Amino acid sequence: MDVLRLAGVPGVGKSTVAWAVARGLAADGERVGYIDIDQLGMCYPAPPDDPDRWDLKEVALQRVAARFAEAGVERLVVSGVADPAEPPRANGHPTVSLWLDAEEVTRRERLALRGWPQGQVDDVVAIGTAESATAHPSWARVDTDGRAYIDMVATGVRDGSSGQ
Repeated sequence: MDVLRLAGVPGVGKSTVAWAVARGLAADGERVGYIDIDQLGMCYPAPPDDPDRWDLKEVALQRVAARFAEAGVERLVVSGVADPAEPPRANGHPTVSLWLDAEEVTRRERLALRGWPQGQVDDVVAIGTAESATAHPSWARVDTDGRAYIDMVATGVRDGSSGQ
């Protein structure tokens, strides 16, 4: 099983692009699975030794990916946040890891569509800008500014390239 991992900060289009990729692969007849890693980290309160739940998400992803492989999935598409300071983690399967980026103005517009209060949007954008600026260099970066998700899928994200 091959894995395509789309990570980045909130508002860059991870879930939108990943879901489009998964649907496209399924339409082509591939056995595909989709995981939103953010859902794998919903544990409250957070473990004291893992306040951002990075380890919890990665361990859960490894275990869930193994089950998808046992079920015969050929391509697993994973979206969600990842620890920007760390290189992409191994999950036991060949993996292409892409870090999606977008300018602050783009992320602000996309987050505002979620109906969040302005203060929350401001906080998330500020944190995301800092995290993205320090993202580990082993993540291949894909700029999502001004690009429709279908364009990104058609031009390479689906196949694990940068699509640029």
